[in-house]
Amino acid sequence: MTDTSTDPVRTIITAPGVELEDNTASALDDLRDRQEARLVAQQRTETAVRRAVQAATPPAPPADQPGPGHAVDVSGLPDVIEWPDLLDVGDFQSPTDAPPSGEFRPVQTELRREGGLGAENLSDGTHFFGKRQYNGDALIRFSVGATSHFVLSAANIPDSATARYRSAPPADAHGQIFGLTGNYHPIFASDDKWCHCFRVVRHGLWQLVNGQWRSLGESQRSDTLIHLENVVQVGTKNVPLAGFMPMPVLEFGLIDRNLPIWAQVEIRFDIDLEGDALIMFSPEANPAHSVVVRTFGWWARPV
Repeated sequence: MTDTSTDPVRTIITAPGVELEDNTASALDDLRDRQEARLVAQQRTETAVRRAVQAATPPAPPADQPGPGHAVDVSGLPDVIEWPDLLDVGDFQSPTDAPPSGEFRPVQTELRREGGLGAENLSDGTHFFGKRQYNGDALIRFSVGATSHFVLSAANIPDSATARYRSAPPADAHGQIFGLTGNYHPIFASDDKWCHCFRVVRHGLWQLVNGQWRSLGESQRSDTLIHLENVVQVGTKNVPLAGFMPMPVLEFGLIDRNLPIWAQVEIRFDIDLEGDALIMFSPEANPAHSVVVRTFGWWARPV
């Protein structure tokens, strides 16, 4: 079953006063495309693993008979996994004298809308809104999120006696997310009914060396906000988001002291729906009463 309504839509928003030369804009497009390819591969892999496990699971025996007494055959699972391409890491260099400012400044934000959920940048932050009702046998996965790009110019990279730095972007989130699964009974209504919502926060640092991206480090954290699976009779979960939401902290060195440092800060909500299920970020198809997240500039600190 193909669910075309989950096709992603991306919107690029450039920060006020920022003008990018063609080479830099093209390089940022490449960095975004790499991340999009990783996300799509992850979604396909998780869906394929789910289907493979379902196909390999023996049917449940009648209540008055013992189980099959053997484990599910998962030997074929490695064949459905799509491994991401890894970017090269070059030789690290020690820093030289530089002004001790170290502030990362915003450049662009990419909004990702998918599966019936919307995203919009407003004066108080990035709003995620809308709802998705689903009633299908196949598991579907989709995401809504914002990936922001920041830059620290070479002239503003601070001194560091250890040639190491720490990067810790701040962020916050407000609003509520609601999940629901429909009527389930292990005998009379036993088809799977799932509603999952995972909040993913990711922080990566890069330098563009001779037209090629080189990774300085990357870290990701996934928090389970909603995990409803086959709840008798009906499953519901309301998750309030209120306040500071720190990114994973990175310590890093430099590849080329004379080049800027680029940062990619992502806040994403990954959704799984199966059977009779609902996810809701606001009761309306607009930013009213929506989930609002904000990211801010920050400083690279010597360590």
